[in-house]
Amino acid sequence: TTPITWAKTAGISTTPDISGGTFTMGAGEAGYTATATPKRIRITLDAGVGGTFADGATSTQTVTYDSTFGTALVAPTASAGYTFVGYYTTEIEPDGSTEVATPVRSFDKVTTDLIDVDGKTTFYAYYTINSFTLTIDYQRVDGSEIAESYTDQVKYGKDYSKDSPVVNGYTARNLTVSGTMPAENLTITVIYDANKYDIILNSNFPSESGVSSITTTLDDGATFNETFTFPTMESL
Repeated sequence: TTPITWAKTAGISTTPDISGGTFTMGAGEAGYTATATPKRIRITLDAGVGGTFADGATSTQTVTYDSTFGTALVAPTASAGYTFVGYYTTEIEPDGSTEVATPVRSFDKVTTDLIDVDGKTTFYAYYTINSFTLTIDYQRVDGSEIAESYTDQVKYGKDYSKDSPVVNGYTARNLTVSGTMPAENLTITVIYDANKYDIILNSNFPSESGVSSITTTLDDGATFNETFTFPTMESL
């Protein structure tokens, strides 16, 4: 209940007996004015999964009934990857829908529409999840670009997966790049190794040593400029 105080009305000399908020009238007139003092109400702020208060997961504040919440709605410190949006009367997962939830703002009045006058009211912090830039670079062993880089915006804590592009003559060391997005921009480099090919030179004539072919291995794109000497051919 709201406390009531009584003040004597000016110009009235008779003083009645006031005890327990009731009058015991004496002889003569008595004039008193009743003044209601707005009730002070304790509310609990719940920081939720996306932040904390200096003193822990919750913070207790005191507000005055029929006034605005004002600075009592202390904002929590958002954890990495989250942005604090505001308070609601119901708990909502980060990035969840707020369509059916009731917001609580600093300019709202402290009334029974939002609070329990018995002091059992909890407001819940709501957060959005931040997005960060994922960059995947595709390079040869010497660091030169072999394919255009891939970029995307990925929310913190979300899984990502991207197949590496196919490049003729090369094989990627990571055919698929996957993981979970951290609370920061992320750059990953995929290295491509040049494919190796065997070149076999065959002689049309038998040699005295029995060797009639020579094999060499070259990287894709390499220039074949070596000179090979086959063993002496057998006399005809």
